[in-house]
Amino acid sequence: MGVAFGSFDPQPLIRFSVALILGSDRAKPGEAHMSLLRRSFSAGIVGALAVSTMSGGVTAAEKPEPPAQLSTVRPTMAAGLIVKTTTSTASSALVRAADRALPSGIDVTRVRKSASGGRTSVLPTSRRLTAAEAETATAELRKRSDVVWAAPNYILRAFTDPPVPASDSYFVSDKARQVWDWRSSANSTVRSVMGSPNSFGNGGYSSRAPYAWRATRGAGAVVAVLDTGITAHPDLPTWNGTTASERILPGYDFVSQYKFVDGTLEDTGRDDDGWDSNPQDEGDWERANDCYPGSSRSNSSWHGTHVAGILAATKDNGSGVVGVAPEAEILPVRVLGLCGGTIDDFGAAMKWSVGLPVTNPLTDMPVPINARPADVINMSLGAYTSCTSDNAAPMREAISAVRATGAVVVAAVGNDGVNIADHPVVPASCKDVLSVAATSEYGDRAGYRNSLGKKSAYSNYGNPVDVSAPGGDAFWSSSGGIVSTINSGTTTPVSSAYARYMGTSMATPVVSAAAALLKSVNGDLMAEEVDRAIRGSVRSFPGRRYGSSDYFLPCFTSGCGTGILDLSKIQVPLSKPTILGEPIIGEPLTVTSGSWLRTPTEFTYEWFRDGASFYNKNGATYYPTRADVGKEISVSLRPDNEEFRGFASVSAPTSPVPDGPDVAVTGLPSEVKYGVGATATVTVSSDGSPVDGEVELRRGDKVLARQAITGG
Repeated sequence: MGVAFGSFDPQPLIRFSVALILGSDRAKPGEAHMSLLRRSFSAGIVGALAVSTMSGGVTAAEKPEPPAQLSTVRPTMAAGLIVKTTTSTASSALVRAADRALPSGIDVTRVRKSASGGRTSVLPTSRRLTAAEAETATAELRKRSDVVWAAPNYILRAFTDPPVPASDSYFVSDKARQVWDWRSSANSTVRSVMGSPNSFGNGGYSSRAPYAWRATRGAGAVVAVLDTGITAHPDLPTWNGTTASERILPGYDFVSQYKFVDGTLEDTGRDDDGWDSNPQDEGDWERANDCYPGSSRSNSSWHGTHVAGILAATKDNGSGVVGVAPEAEILPVRVLGLCGGTIDDFGAAMKWSVGLPVTNPLTDMPVPINARPADVINMSLGAYTSCTSDNAAPMREAISAVRATGAVVVAAVGNDGVNIADHPVVPASCKDVLSVAATSEYGDRAGYRNSLGKKSAYSNYGNPVDVSAPGGDAFWSSSGGIVSTINSGTTTPVSSAYARYMGTSMATPVVSAAAALLKSVNGDLMAEEVDRAIRGSVRSFPGRRYGSSDYFLPCFTSGCGTGILDLSKIQVPLSKPTILGEPIIGEPLTVTSGSWLRTPTEFTYEWFRDGASFYNKNGATYYPTRADVGKEISVSLRPDNEEFRGFASVSAPTSPVPDGPDVAVTGLPSEVKYGVGATATVTVSSDGSPVDGEVELRRGDKVLARQAITGG
């Protein structure tokens, strides 16, 4: 029989019961029949404050504290200048010219060789320069004949920049906890919970999504929301109930009708036609005893619409909320109707979402292929059973088929406060699925205030959990749920609205949106690469306990995954690397890293000749050879860590390497020994004619000696 996520103390919460009980007794966790999937969320109610629809502003009982004032954007700064000269180092005349080009009162303090080598020098200044000051100075230096190029020595602080604000009303007034928490670490409420000093920091324990928006907002990535379907909402442009447009793609309804032995029909989809091309949420409301004996009456949840809003609600449309990936595309796939949805429907929906062929089992006709396969599948639902059991074979098969396409699979771990190592849940406990637990706005396990005034956690936990994300919490705040898009109808769709929900259902789309952001940066990433990046894009769980564990329920890596999702941690490029130097045989080409959202500690380098890889030594410098003549040189940088190795940044190619003279060295012994002199003859010619010039003897980048040659 089905078991609901949300079977904790019902006093402070409204539970949406959606299980189809196939027997008369109530199951214990771990004994659920695999015919049903369950939504993994709860709508909070605290005291007399019902967490219901909000068609206008936040109600008086939910009035939030005013948002903290954002600091001004940190200007780009430079720690002096970098110059490449025609001489081996910057001359005293060049240094004097730099002093004249700098603002009054700022001087070059010294000259040092650049770490990039060659004839490049760094000119540190007596104080940091603004970008404008440095750029003015370098523009003057480029006029000199002994300067090959000059550039500001920029200070890169990609991961400490303020987030991108949004104008959406609930985003600002409600702190949009899944996206950004406007409170600072000095906020009185924060200090009362976390203590002082504390590790709260800007953005709190939200996903800190606005940091990632500097690199991408999810454009081009597709997230399939396998849920109750979708309803029309101005924050989800634009689903009108029948057709899709803009970022809401043409989805599908996989909720079947059921025909019983006595010939009666149960229209669980409430659209009288079973599978169809319209993913409109027709409502999942229930009458008492609809789904199992003793089940309570409940209104429609509009759960799929709420999840879609957390994922990708429109940014800067002047009202409402904003999603974690506000430019990602949503593929609405309806798998839950009255009392839930079946594993059979669910497996078909998963495969269809990623572009695989599916046949309608009732008509034996193929379902039209999904023209926009999903990069990510979000599943805020589940059933209690072991994914290694025979019961889960259809689930394993579906997941295996989906992963073979490269799609990322994300699932909620459930809301019963149990250890999923002991009470496994599918699909979250399955291999190749990112499983998501929920944390509060202070970083502890998400929960609610029980009848004793203490905190009870609703989020499941355990070793199988991969990562945590904010899912709403009713203990620390009466308005602690996650605000997102819903419909105002109690049974069938009426009009757009907003509501606060809490649960691992709310945390899961935060992680799915993060996966979409990563796929937006690099659409060629395989699922396992995205999984690794998500697990690595986390903030450590706070270690402080508030009073005792009766109030602050700390998370640990043994139970809540690698950490709390923190999108300021993703190592993705913001600009391309730049190759410095002229593409000349024997002269160094040196690459700068460009800017990154979070600059990696180390890079690996791969050099390309007309697009073909030929040199992958771990170095930022390459000396062109005769093999490069007529070829364009480019270079790829990758973070030198497992989590973000898939995020390469490739430079623009150089101009073709020009041909040079023929150089022949003769007379050197087969073996050169330390302390033993040797003489060599160097002959230089072009098309058989001798060439005059200068020969340099180098050890790496260092010039040991030079001698003019005449007559070749």
